[in-house]
Amino acid sequence: MDYSYFCLQAKKNCFASAEKVLNLKNQRRELMLKKYGALLSHIRLKNYHTSQKIMLAEGCAAQLFWKQFSLLLPVWCNFRARNPGSNDIVNRLLDIGYHHITSVVKKILEKYDVSPALGILHVARASKSAPLAYDLVEMFRADIVETEVLKFLRIKKTTNRYITPKRHSHFFIPHKPAPRPEVFYQSI
Repeated sequence: MDYSYFCLQAKKNCFASAEKVLNLKNQRRELMLKKYGALLSHIRLKNYHTSQKIMLAEGCAAQLFWKQFSLLLPVWCNFRARNPGSNDIVNRLLDIGYHHITSVVKKILEKYDVSPALGILHVARASKSAPLAYDLVEMFRADIVETEVLKFLRIKKTTNRYITPKRHSHFFIPHKPAPRPEVFYQSI
């Protein structure tokens, strides 16, 4: 029996799935930007046959998105680009949001005994990596994390002189217990 055909079919299905995930992510981001009056050209990935080409196209789409996203933020945010682990308030809030939603997705996968080790786009970089969770989170970033960060920062009346790396912590100290995330995510 020739297994190379099955491997080739699996690879094609993987690329098609990756394109669908990223297209959905880009579509959700376009809708979010449109809601706030920013424009982002329709970015659709199709017919890519290597993971490098898919990731390159996704990177280009991300650059366009973050440029438009930055225009929607108040000037005092001083947001230049998406840099995970940076000290600016926007990147910090995005990091926290992405971490939280990833944790929730991991718990859901564990609850249903789905291994998070196999991914479509992402690959395991450490023993505790969860590529499938990272892939699934891609589809919800715009609706859950990016929209909420944008809403929060647009209503926040603080000016830049009050927000320094030493004073970021006051944004992250909850004044009352947050609602359980399971309640919110079950409605999705």
